[in-house]
Amino acid sequence: MKWHPDKHIDPEDKKEAEKQFKKLCEAYNVLSDPEKRTKYDVYGKSGLSDSVTVYDDSSDTEFDPSTFIRSFFGDSGPPNFTSIFDTKFTYKETQSFVFFEISLEEAYSGCTKKVKVIRKRYKKFIIYDDEQLLDVIIKPGTIDGTLLTYAEQGNQNSPTSKPNDLYLKILVKEHSIFKRHNNDLIYPCNITLDNALTGFELVIKSLDNRDIQLKINDIITPYTKKVVKHEGMPHFLNPNTKGDLIIEFNIIFPKKLSNEEKRKIKKIFKNKF
Repeated sequence: MKWHPDKHIDPEDKKEAEKQFKKLCEAYNVLSDPEKRTKYDVYGKSGLSDSVTVYDDSSDTEFDPSTFIRSFFGDSGPPNFTSIFDTKFTYKETQSFVFFEISLEEAYSGCTKKVKVIRKRYKKFIIYDDEQLLDVIIKPGTIDGTLLTYAEQGNQNSPTSKPNDLYLKILVKEHSIFKRHNNDLIYPCNITLDNALTGFELVIKSLDNRDIQLKINDIITPYTKKVVKHEGMPHFLNPNTKGDLIIEFNIIFPKKLSNEEKRKIKKIFKNKF
């Protein structure tokens, strides 16, 4: 290493080597510490006064470079300073996404949800986790995958940068009964064969807890669907307009019939087709 004092015999050269070597050690002390490196990039040398020891050339105290370097690196000696000076400290870009679930009932009626988010923030040059409780307004008709944006409420990438935007993605949970198709609601309905042939009354509990009462008089086949207008999901952009409720029937047949029952059925259905 060019400026190591042990490589110089001439007293004047040795003194100059000690001076340069102290500067190199000071530089390494800054470059090897990301926080100090950032302070130096932002404020220059004056920003290091509280955290970096500067060896004063005018000090009367005798400086032993060999002792100093061993205290940092041990007997193995210092690393290559060329590679240190070539190092550039960068901050990782971190986007801010939060996923949270709502029920289909909440998507139907709309609501306000409390959502806790944890963002990476800086206080001066110290990074920390910042907790924030957000009031998230869920509009009637909200669609699965809806993305909400909160300006400058996300992670902060560096001490000198503005916080990123925070993105909240809404996931609508599957319902135990209803299935959603665009703005329509599909209701699967199991009925027995006798009800399919003779009619029945049906009561459906809506997503906003109303009773939708229907009287079915038509003969129901395995392919029959009944549409109840305007009883589906609200339109997200126009909640006063709703999709339809579509009832899909599944007919349950008897598992067995006696010979006498079969004879009666044949008699009933004779000439009916």
